[in-house]
Amino acid sequence: MLLTFVGILGLMTSAHAATFIVTNTDAAGPGTLHQAVADANANPGPDEIHFKISGAGPHTIQAPNWSTNMPNFFLEITDQVIIDGLTQPGATCSPRHLLIEIKGNWDMNTNPYGVWQDAVVLTNGASGSIVRGLTINLFGNAIGFDKADDVVLECNHLGTDITGTQALPNSVGVSLDTLYSFFNYEKGVKIISNVISGNETYGIRLTTGDDNAFIQGNMIGVDVSGSFAIPDGTGIY
Repeated sequence: MLLTFVGILGLMTSAHAATFIVTNTDAAGPGTLHQAVADANANPGPDEIHFKISGAGPHTIQAPNWSTNMPNFFLEITDQVIIDGLTQPGATCSPRHLLIEIKGNWDMNTNPYGVWQDAVVLTNGASGSIVRGLTINLFGNAIGFDKADDVVLECNHLGTDITGTQALPNSVGVSLDTLYSFFNYEKGVKIISNVISGNETYGIRLTTGDDNAFIQGNMIGVDVSGSFAIPDGTGIY
């Protein structure tokens, strides 16, 4: 009877949940990650984004060249979602074999201090989200926060190539300094088992209000094996 009750409760609490499938590597349009995020944002309640891109991979999603009439982010998460790169067939976290890469256009040499595009920004409505199994490189902030709380970042490569062995810098790997206004992360942000290396300024940036951040089991400033240096400007600031 207990198992039956739990099953019914699960159906009741996830009645509005949906799974959106990414089927191609285009920057926008049907079947893209950009469209899946937009659909998840528009669907109230927790959703999931899975990857089913044909071919062996790895698969690279190239963000369009940023211009002043575009948003300062590639993906804005405004509702609770699990973005799971490990759903791409063949991807695993242990052993490490990621297959989904999101690539920007940021270059420290040509735009060291100007406006840049961020890869993923999580707003307050995205609290409770999970970002897993992605490689993100050549952006301003790979993952930035605008008040999202209780978020898990796990098994990602931030600032390296998809193998986790060569630097492809973002300016910042994970920015918890709240992009747009002060916020207290009461439930905390969990940063677990990521490679956060090669980033130009900071691997992880914390500020006042990040008292509950939980950082465990990451490779910071080294390759995926932990054997070779891929320095961040500062590992954890």
